[in-house]
Amino acid sequence: MPKFNPPRSTRTLLLTLLSLGLSMGLAAPITMEVLPDHTTVVVSSTERIQYLVDPQAHTVILKDTQLVGEVQLPEGMQVKSSEKDTVLLVPNTYQYALSVNTQYLFLTLKTDPIKQVDDRAPLFVPLENANPSQVAALLQGMYNNIKIQVDDRNRALWIVVNPQDRELITKIIKQMDQPRPQVLFEAEILTVNQSLSEKLGIKYQRMFDFQLKEGEPPSLFQFGKFVRTAINPLGGFNFSVSFLKDNLAAKVLAQPRVATIDGQEARINSTQNIPILLGDKNGTTTLANQTTGITMRFLPKVSPSGMIEANVNINVSLPSGQTEQGIITYSSREASTTIRVQNGEPIVIAGLLENKTTTEVNKIPILSDIPLIGGLFQHRFTSETTSDLIIIVTPRIIQPPVKEP
Repeated sequence: MPKFNPPRSTRTLLLTLLSLGLSMGLAAPITMEVLPDHTTVVVSSTERIQYLVDPQAHTVILKDTQLVGEVQLPEGMQVKSSEKDTVLLVPNTYQYALSVNTQYLFLTLKTDPIKQVDDRAPLFVPLENANPSQVAALLQGMYNNIKIQVDDRNRALWIVVNPQDRELITKIIKQMDQPRPQVLFEAEILTVNQSLSEKLGIKYQRMFDFQLKEGEPPSLFQFGKFVRTAINPLGGFNFSVSFLKDNLAAKVLAQPRVATIDGQEARINSTQNIPILLGDKNGTTTLANQTTGITMRFLPKVSPSGMIEANVNINVSLPSGQTEQGIITYSSREASTTIRVQNGEPIVIAGLLENKTTTEVNKIPILSDIPLIGGLFQHRFTSETTSDLIIIVTPRIIQPPVKEP
């Protein structure tokens, strides 16, 4: 087949027309599609899309494009075509985004962020037994979407809570507000003359040889040993103490009592302030007050089975001697422990020993006062006594009264 070669004049005319067409910019075909959600319009083209936005006129001008086909645009949007451009009338509620390859233009309806409706309402909850501040702290740790205000005057809580959580939170507060038992601590502080008890036939150390349910046998000469009583509580020990009291070998110093709520600390102070003289290296003395006596602190926790876990702290400050200048010195000892006992089961604390040396003088009146020979009519004898401080603490549970339904 012979090859067709157009004349030179014809080829020149074709190149000229092509050059004019390129310089004038041929309109690229575009299509429009509305997505099923009716909030997005997609403009697609096989060529690169160029567009201009006029926010004052609410128009989008698609340069050098020609719409192909028909499309039903969302309400408020219109399309107009000219010889070169496609003009879209777009409400200002739409936003624009061009794809990476610049062949797709997305017109999407702006949506307001979802506003969370706060339907929380205040809830007033009075408390009868629980501490409002403690209940508020527990609830804040369990729920992040509630707001709590403590009303100390009315022993109540103001809670801003969602309606669906009101019933559950009310039940939780009711459980926290259950009446708690009280614990009565009965203490007996006595001093025992060991020397006199031995003379009465009481083996002092054997008084404490209990068969314990738990713990190790007590060492009474180490202060701070907290001892549970025997399986038969105090049995022979109680009898021995009563016997020593009757024979003046044991003397009761104090019998304090204190009650507290389960989980709250109780304190017993059996102390007094004694004025003492304090001296320095220069021989100067000053007057000061010295607190002496016994301080006891108890923190009980009652288990559902009726066992009492008691945190016990004992501080004892008593005279310990005298300096050469006649100034009384004091010694302080402190011990603390946590112990579990049954209701009404005593705890014995012992081991604070004191040794005293007493000198007595018997003399014949008048003759013993004669100079030089008066000593012949006097008789001196020295006695040593050892005493021990014993503290017996008995915790007892006081159950709250049961309300009638």
